[in-house]
Amino acid sequence: MADLRPYWLILAWETKILASRSKTVFSFMELFIYVEEFPSICESTCKKNINSTETEKYCSQYPGLEIKQRCCMNSSTSEILGIDLQQCDLTREKFISGIANLSHLVIISLEGNKIGNVMGTDFGKNIQIQYLSLPPSLDCPGGNYSWGHEDYSSTKTVCKDELNPCFSPRNYTCPDYSYCVHVGVNMTNCLCEKGYHGYKCLKEGKFPFFEFGLGIGIPTVILCIFLWFTQRRYVKTRPKST
Repeated sequence: MADLRPYWLILAWETKILASRSKTVFSFMELFIYVEEFPSICESTCKKNINSTETEKYCSQYPGLEIKQRCCMNSSTSEILGIDLQQCDLTREKFISGIANLSHLVIISLEGNKIGNVMGTDFGKNIQIQYLSLPPSLDCPGGNYSWGHEDYSSTKTVCKDELNPCFSPRNYTCPDYSYCVHVGVNMTNCLCEKGYHGYKCLKEGKFPFFEFGLGIGIPTVILCIFLWFTQRRYVKTRPKST
């Protein structure tokens, strides 16, 4: 019987080379992703300088935070904690799309823009907003029960200390066997307690992942086999060149 060890050694060596190349590729991909993660809305061109703004004041209070263009960023996690968009010719649509992937905002300044009416859903999944300033013609999103303090003046509307609608004063309640979770300004979800699942969390026990997988997987495999046998005759093959 032939000695197969050299072939195994060659295969192992090639696998090692491919693995090292893959790590290099992933390193470049991670670097690319990191560069792309910085939100473009933070690069907005605005008439008001960010110095002495609420975002700049907040950022200067804590070590590890830095001002990067119009945003306050955690230098170790790259999380955006504050954003100042005063007098940036901002529209409501641009703001909503610009913060769609931001969920740790604490300070948001929007006065000096013609953004129209705003709703709680416009602020995505941000649940720890301490300071939100809007043009003076606007009310705080979500109503009185969404904020600890509301200040109105001729220059801006200020909404402070976002409240959790699951607790006082709203005390939003969920059906039996579920609990309330704060997911945005005046927004909640009801999640099933451990040991319950299904519609309104009425089914007891663990979710049947195995049965669910079989129910999806088996029909898919059967359909693929059926299509392979029935459609293969339509596949054109090129004649071999002589």
